[in-house]
Amino acid sequence: MASELALDGAVRSLQAVAAAPELYAALASSPAPALLAALLAHDNADIAAAALEVLRELTDGDEDAGAGDGDGGAALVASLTAAGALDAVVARLPGLDESVPEEAAAAADALAVLQNAVEVDPAAAASSLSTGPLLPWLLSRCAPPKKGAPPLTSVAGAASETLAALAQASPAAAAAAVAADGVDALLRGIGAYRSRDAADGDEKEHVANLFDALAALLLLPAGRASFVDAEGVELMLLLLKRRRAAAAGALRALDYG
Repeated sequence: MASELALDGAVRSLQAVAAAPELYAALASSPAPALLAALLAHDNADIAAAALEVLRELTDGDEDAGAGDGDGGAALVASLTAAGALDAVVARLPGLDESVPEEAAAAADALAVLQNAVEVDPAAAASSLSTGPLLPWLLSRCAPPKKGAPPLTSVAGAASETLAALAQASPAAAAAAVAADGVDALLRGIGAYRSRDAADGDEKEHVANLFDALAALLLLPAGRASFVDAEGVELMLLLLKRRRAAAAGALRALDYG
C-alpha cells in the first residue's frame, strides 16, 4: 500500500510539468511517456486514473501551458504515441464503470487525452486511433439514452466530441467509422431529437458534435451511400418539417448528402 501511495504521488508530481512547456521536449525524451503508458494498465484503478489526469493536463492546449504550445508539445504527443500511451488509454476505457463518478471522471479524462492528441498532432494521433476498438466504443456512446436514463451523460458528451474531432482530422478514421456502421449510429443518436430539442447547453453541444461527425463521414462516397440506405434524408427532412433546433444541422447534412 505504501509503495502504491508513493507511486501515486510520483505520478501526480508530473502535473507540475504541465505549467512548464519549456520542459516538454525533455519530458518527451525521458522514460516518462513509457512509464505513464504502463501505469494506465495498473491493477490499482486510482493509479491508472491519476495517470489519465496527468496525461490530460500535459496534452491540454487550452490551459495556460499545454501540449498545444510549441514544438515541445508536439514532440511530447509524438513520444506518447510511440510509447503506446494512446493505445493504453483506449484499452483502459472499456473497463471503466461509468455509473461510478470517479470512473466516469477517468473516462472523461481519457477522452480528453485522445482529443487533445488529435488536435496537437492530427496525422500521427489519428493514424494511431483509426484502427482497433476506439471507434466502435465512441459510436456506441452516440446511441440514444435508454428509457428512464438521463438525457446525456458527461461521458457520452465527451465521446461525441472526440468522435467528431477524430473523423474531421483523418479521412482514414472517417472511413473506418463508416465501415463500423457509424452513419447509422449517428443517425440513431440524432433521431432522439425528432420530438424534442436539446435540454441544455451540454446537450446542444452533443447534438452539434453528432452533426459534425456525420458531416465528416458524408464527405466519403461510402458515407453518403450509407446515409441514403439508413433513410438519413427522410430523418433530416422530418427535423426540418418539425422545426427542431437541429434543423440547421439537418440542412448541412442534406447539403453533404
